[in-house]
Amino acid sequence: MNGTELLEREQGIIKVIKYKKDNFMIGILQKQNGEDITFKGNIFGIEKNEEIIFKGKWTEHIKYGKQFEVTKWERPIPKTKEKIISYLSSPFIKGCGEKQAIRIVNELGENAIEIIMKEKEEALLGIKGIGKKKAITIAHSVVQTYELQNIVSELSEYGIDPEFVIKVYKKKGAETLELLKRNPYELTKMKLISFPKVDEAEKKLVLIGQQAAMNIAIDNNKIVQRNTQLKERLDLMLIENKKKLLNI
Repeated sequence: MNGTELLEREQGIIKVIKYKKDNFMIGILQKQNGEDITFKGNIFGIEKNEEIIFKGKWTEHIKYGKQFEVTKWERPIPKTKEKIISYLSSPFIKGCGEKQAIRIVNELGENAIEIIMKEKEEALLGIKGIGKKKAITIAHSVVQTYELQNIVSELSEYGIDPEFVIKVYKKKGAETLELLKRNPYELTKMKLISFPKVDEAEKKLVLIGQQAAMNIAIDNNKIVQRNTQLKERLDLMLIENKKKLLNI
């Protein structure tokens, strides 16, 4: 499945994990209306009782019937005070108990998670009971929770297989996106991919580089235009000032 295909969306709570090996998982998702659906796919870092949004397509298995084949997944960012406290004090976030979670929400408000993701540990320093070491631990857990799904989401737009991205992420973490953009052939050194496959991946990754270069060119052109307009305005001001001086 590539990034141009229309994906269906299912949201709910992971009720049961039936099978899990490496990155592949089969389980039951309980939707918000109470309906249970079977899902399968290459999913990393997802646990039972998590609220998840799956994107993919419905398939029919000869033996097991209707299943939702997951292409992308994402954790919805909690927005209410109760959900943020529940998330921060969950086993997914290291170093944060319920009392500290309450203090964080009281300090940062309902955008607490976005603020932590943006400002990292700096957002938590100064909150009662949270020193620098604990702030780093909590912030790292929050960022890591959403980091992979963002990388998978960005690269899947170019048709790069999520399973491949997960393998790289498990080795390289936050460096994954930059590594794949810079030199995908480095992956052969990690024995994550063969030369024929890296050739195929590179063709897809070239699109990312081209888009980035295009964005830079557009930004540079805007800067040049702004500078030209500024210079023209300054020239006009100088001419007007000279005229005034001559009149005097």
